[in-house]
Amino acid sequence: TAALDLPYDSLDAYLASLSTGARKNMKRKLKKSGDAVQIEAVQDIEHCVDEVHRLYMNVHDHGPMSFEVLTREFFLNFGRGMREHALFFLYWLPQIEGQAGSGRRLVGFNLCLQFEDRLIDKYIGMDYTVSRELNLYFVSFLNNVRWCIENGRRTYMLSQGGYEVKERLGARLIPMRTMTRI
Repeated sequence: TAALDLPYDSLDAYLASLSTGARKNMKRKLKKSGDAVQIEAVQDIEHCVDEVHRLYMNVHDHGPMSFEVLTREFFLNFGRGMREHALFFLYWLPQIEGQAGSGRRLVGFNLCLQFEDRLIDKYIGMDYTVSRELNLYFVSFLNNVRWCIENGRRTYMLSQGGYEVKERLGARLIPMRTMTRI
């Protein structure tokens, strides 16, 4: 797994710690996405659990390998049963005036666990029709880094996979072993 240590007092201080190339790339991606995405942090997703599950299934079905299929009830009950630790970051895209429908559209989420000293990123979901254009992965990553810094969490544990990118963003890799008992 990957862990990002955050001894910084601001997001700008974290960005300054990156290599010039990584910093420029990150700033370019954020500039391209602008303020298009509205971010909300909640512990209960009853109001949007169907959308969260749909976004999770997008990522699940898109991956080359998977070990489990989480249910709609898993996400709903996780927020309810782990209220002191569960944290959902929801990424909303405002509807354009004149388009069918009203309000906003959920285009991504992160399910994280928060503890006194760390934030653990467990699951992500994205709408692939807009995620690349919005650089949603990087928006999500920087949102989580910012949240950690602002809330005194000194370690951000990232989800599995994409290790090369995570190392470029300052994370250290932690070897893990998995034992299966049949």
